[in-house]
Amino acid sequence: MRYIPGFHTVLVRSRFRPQIVDLHEAIPSMDLFGSSGLSSSRLASTNGLITVTFLAALVSAIAFVSSRIISHPLKHIPGSTLATLSTWPLFWQSIRGKRANWIVQQHQKHGPVIRIAPHKVCISSDTGIKLIYGNKAVKTHVYDTFRYRGVKMCIGLPDVKSAHSRRKALLPAFSRQNLLEMEPVIRNHLQHFLDWLEKFEVTNTPVDTFKWFRYLTFDVITDIAFGQQIGMLQSGDSHFIGQVELRNQRNGLVRQYPTII
Repeated sequence: MRYIPGFHTVLVRSRFRPQIVDLHEAIPSMDLFGSSGLSSSRLASTNGLITVTFLAALVSAIAFVSSRIISHPLKHIPGSTLATLSTWPLFWQSIRGKRANWIVQQHQKHGPVIRIAPHKVCISSDTGIKLIYGNKAVKTHVYDTFRYRGVKMCIGLPDVKSAHSRRKALLPAFSRQNLLEMEPVIRNHLQHFLDWLEKFEVTNTPVDTFKWFRYLTFDVITDIAFGQQIGMLQSGDSHFIGQVELRNQRNGLVRQYPTII
């Protein structure tokens, strides 16, 4: 016996000759395809379910947009529409390592106070800096990422008292006497920096000043803090800075999604 597609019949191979049998006539009580009434009922139920699902999704989308744009406490702060609705623009720029450049572009477009994510505001003004970084400001979970092997850095302490005691221990390093003792070290690296600038001037070579100022900064800091010279100005090697940039990209991801990294 073999079913013939497209027909309510089967081909029966008997001992004598093939016969075509109508299923509805042979088995009246058996309806393989369902009655028309049952099919209509199922179709109506399916259409109703699709309609209800669509309406529920539409209402959820409207409520979501309303909660981010219309009724949100930060609704009066300008910013791109996509950044207002989702953290993905900031997340994507962090992955690309273009977070700072993107924020600068948003400031140029929307002003000194902008919304870079649904619950994040960025301010580029003296008043805002004093307010945000004042002693009374409460630090968010973002500062939890400032740690190394489980030990939090001074800037990563959310508790004001703990951070104050840690900073107090660092203050003697910036006394006038210590700064005067650092001057020869700084002058030595600065002289290497000036030698490179003169060389570029003689050869009329374009200079990426940002890169070379970073070389100078890293050489001075590592020499003063660790008593060891990286020698970036001497070699012009940016391998160390490349590692730092990779770390910065990772920190950018951690700030957005601290639970997954």
